[in-house]
Amino acid sequence: MNRELLSLKLKEAFAGYASETRPLPTLDQEIEDPFWIAGFASGEGCFYISITKESGYNKVRLRFQISQHSRDLNLLRRIENYLGCGKCFSKKEVSLYMVGSFKDIDSKIIPFFKKHSILGVKSLDFEAFCEAAEIVKSKRHLTTEGLAKLTQIKNTMNKQRYNSSSPQGMNGKRFFSTTTRNRSSRLILNNPTSPQEDYFLKID
Repeated sequence: MNRELLSLKLKEAFAGYASETRPLPTLDQEIEDPFWIAGFASGEGCFYISITKESGYNKVRLRFQISQHSRDLNLLRRIENYLGCGKCFSKKEVSLYMVGSFKDIDSKIIPFFKKHSILGVKSLDFEAFCEAAEIVKSKRHLTTEGLAKLTQIKNTMNKQRYNSSSPQGMNGKRFFSTTTRNRSSRLILNNPTSPQEDYFLKID
């Protein structure tokens, strides 16, 4: 507990307690239970679809990411080592673990979380993410219809789920505005160096 960040009322309430520095995670501490990663990702992870237009093409990327305070970079590196894919980055006070290669998304991330289930409302984002991956894998994203479907899926994920004025989401599922928004979805890194696989649809 950092007493310097506490209000006067809290300082008075915890007057008899001494501050302690939280131990930092180290790389030599191994993750023993894969369900710990599933639980951690359920609270801190983000499944994200990016659709951008560049030089007359639509570029589609699928990403999985987890963000933490910069002091927890080694924790993210342990997750990277365990999953065997992705890269870790640090920017100011934020550290990010990100998987942007579609090959890794398809062969490692999705199979891992299908075996070790994402819980809570994040499971709806994971289901949508899997549906989007199938569209990309089958090359249907190269069609106008496939791109429209990806856009529909994207618009029912993460913060769009809670900002939507319609109570109905994909596949007739109902979403509630009381769910806490995942903060990691708002983190943007400029020019990440992790491998990406880009997919294009020409717009005439």
